[in-house]
Amino acid sequence: MANVQVSIVQTQTNFHFASVTNEDGIYRVQSLLPGPYTVTFEAQGFKRLVRENLTLQVGDVLPVDAAMEVGSVSESVEVQAQATLLETETSSTGTVTEGETLYKLNMYQRYITNTMSIVPGVSNQTTGGTNGLGAFNVNGQRTSGTAVFEDGVFANDPLTSNNLVIKPIMNSVDEVKVLTGTLPAEYGHSASGVITTVKKNGTNEFHGGISDFGRTRIMTHRMYFSLYNTSQAQPGNPGGLTPYYFMLWDGNGGGPVVIPKIYNGRNKTFWYSGYNKLIEKKTQAYVSQTPTPAELGAISRLGASASNFTTPRLRFNFRTATGRASPSRATSFPRAASIRWW
Repeated sequence: MANVQVSIVQTQTNFHFASVTNEDGIYRVQSLLPGPYTVTFEAQGFKRLVRENLTLQVGDVLPVDAAMEVGSVSESVEVQAQATLLETETSSTGTVTEGETLYKLNMYQRYITNTMSIVPGVSNQTTGGTNGLGAFNVNGQRTSGTAVFEDGVFANDPLTSNNLVIKPIMNSVDEVKVLTGTLPAEYGHSASGVITTVKKNGTNEFHGGISDFGRTRIMTHRMYFSLYNTSQAQPGNPGGLTPYYFMLWDGNGGGPVVIPKIYNGRNKTFWYSGYNKLIEKKTQAYVSQTPTPAELGAISRLGASASNFTTPRLRFNFRTATGRASPSRATSFPRAASIRWW
């Protein structure tokens, strides 16, 4: 049906979008933010049809059809109870995860790439989390074939592909969608999968929050089969496990721009801001070997003729424990000794 007036309203911000059906009865409204919507259809000689409680998610191409009934425009038909709408307009398949869900998960440093750990069809090569794509394979493809978009902006490092040049704050993420099936044309340059992230935005209501995500040695529970707590002395670690301190403070907020007696931005102008700060202190112990006194003596004797050659060539026979530094000099080492050359 042609010339049907279509009005789309984002119920959280009261933003209005309009369209008209063409001669084939088709309409399309692009660049909508995720959230709840109400769609109204109006045409002369037909009752007004209202579709409410429509939820648009990131990356959706959502078909909203209408069956117009003959009647007066002053009459209306409201459809409130909506079944789950299937995305039949594209060939892509994927998983949508809300930002609040990711925010509540116990993920290391809360990187959006950790979403891949809970998506079917993705193999994960890490357990602690990562801020890159090098640990994730989508449908068995290379890690460099996964693309990341933030609010439609390409976020991959053009040099390495596995790293990201844009890393959103987790408390500001509204939704994350991971595409793992046949990708639409707009993602044609990606060989395996796509991560699409949409950040939150302000609405007519003020909202926000603060939190602290922390971890210390005392707060860490012992391993299931361990006889010692993490801070207790134990074989090989007389002072307990290596101390560490991890704290991730964050806060966010948003709402309408309101300046008392000057400007009221409800339904027009909104703001949103997020902040986090990572404080991480830890030490790492390394175990290495040093030369024995016999080896040090051998090296010092070799050094006497070091000026005669640039790169010493050492040949060892561990059965006789002898070594040769040059054709003109031979040095004997104690049996079963080893030597390291730097």
